[in-house]
Amino acid sequence: MSVDRERISLGNALIRFALKQGDATAILRTTLQLCKGDREKADLLSLWFIDVGKSCKEYLGTMTDNQVFMRMWMLGNVDIKQVSESGKPIFILTKKGFERVRHSPKEKWCYKLLWDNHQASRDEECVIS
Repeated sequence: MSVDRERISLGNALIRFALKQGDATAILRTTLQLCKGDREKADLLSLWFIDVGKSCKEYLGTMTDNQVFMRMWMLGNVDIKQVSESGKPIFILTKKGFERVRHSPKEKWCYKLLWDNHQASRDEECVIS
């Protein structure tokens, strides 16, 4: 694994942990690191997290694309590689995600990345408040 890939993986793991702990300071610090010090992008990424969290609370029976990616990300199947100029996260497969889809046909990838091997309650799926 390259140094950049390890930095991305570690940063994402730290953000996941901080979100689960509700540690706003750690979220800010690690989001800023992931965005390579770009405060505007870090703020936009933070707003993306908040918006997805709100949409989870207002769940209408169908997951949005952002909810799907957030769930894959929370499971550790994808990482946020970078943030676009508009503040949207750009995702890459993690080693875990790659292992989950490696022997599956491409049309089953979304399902494999979205659902872990256990049932989760809605509260566990949408941990961001």
